[in-house]
Amino acid sequence: MLMRCDGSERLGLGHVMRCLAQADYLRQAGARVEFAMREGPLGATIVRERGYRVADLPARLDASELLSLAATTGAGGVVLDLRDETPAEALHALRAAHVLTVVLDDLSPRRLAADFAFLPPVPQARALKWDGAAGRACVGWEWVVLHEQFAAPPVHRGGARKPRVLVTGGGTDPLGITLRICAALPLVREVADFVVITGAG
Repeated sequence: MLMRCDGSERLGLGHVMRCLAQADYLRQAGARVEFAMREGPLGATIVRERGYRVADLPARLDASELLSLAATTGAGGVVLDLRDETPAEALHALRAAHVLTVVLDDLSPRRLAADFAFLPPVPQARALKWDGAAGRACVGWEWVVLHEQFAAPPVHRGGARKPRVLVTGGGTDPLGITLRICAALPLVREVADFVVITGAG
């Protein structure tokens, strides 16, 4: 399986972490998984540290190049978790070559060209039209990709004086959400205990 995603300080690491979660499940099931990444190097470094091979890509990836990459790696399927200009035609070319195509959280025309399109049930996804879709739309919380440690129901420990709140803006937090939340914490510190996580970037 070929995982196509990007991650950097500018883009954030959400796409990378989501693909790593899926890759870990696939690897545990015995599949060979490789990554193809363009923007970095932060995202690619994290992927390599997890033991995956990463192919570097050109600045623009057209349909023929993506098909060639799938053939070179021997991938029977390609998972795309992107916010770039990769055209829907690239997925049509992959499907014509009998390569399974999957898109994650993708509102672009690529979702109509994929074998499977997985989206959370947010208003934007619910409002989408699927006329002429080549594959199956999987919209719902049951299709959201989670790391194994987040898949189990949370354990509630009684007796705590105040609730504990986790604050995180993601792996790089390019919008500075974490700092804005932290600036407001003195106003509510009597109500709860807060744990702030800063990511790799």
